[in-house]
Amino acid sequence: MLRLKEIGRSKRFKARLAVERSILDIVNSSDLSQAVPLAGLTIAAIGDWRFRAGRNLPDRLVSDIEALLISISRESGLLADNSRAVFDPENEAAAAAIGALKAKLALALS
Repeated sequence: MLRLKEIGRSKRFKARLAVERSILDIVNSSDLSQAVPLAGLTIAAIGDWRFRAGRNLPDRLVSDIEALLISISRESGLLADNSRAVFDPENEAAAAAIGALKAKLALALS
C-alpha cells in the first residue's frame, strides 16, 4: 500500500510530465521547430535545442523561446534541485503562470 507521501510525490511527478509533454507538443509541432525538435525541459535539453535552432532561426527568436522554456521549466519544477521543491498541480497561481507562458510560447512559435 502506498503511503500518503508517495501518493503526493506520484501526483506531482505525473503533473510535471503532463506539463512537459504539452510543451514538447507545442514546440515540436510548430513549423519553426519541426527540423529542430526539443527533447525535454531540462536545462541541458533546452540548451541543446537553442544551439541547434540558432543555426536556422533568428537569434532573437531563439533567445525569446529559450527564455520561455526555462520559465516554464522552473514554474513546473522540472529544473528543481530539491525533489521536494517541485510543482504542486493544485497550486492555482503556478498553473495560471504556466498557462500564460504556454500561450506566449505558442504565439512565439506561430
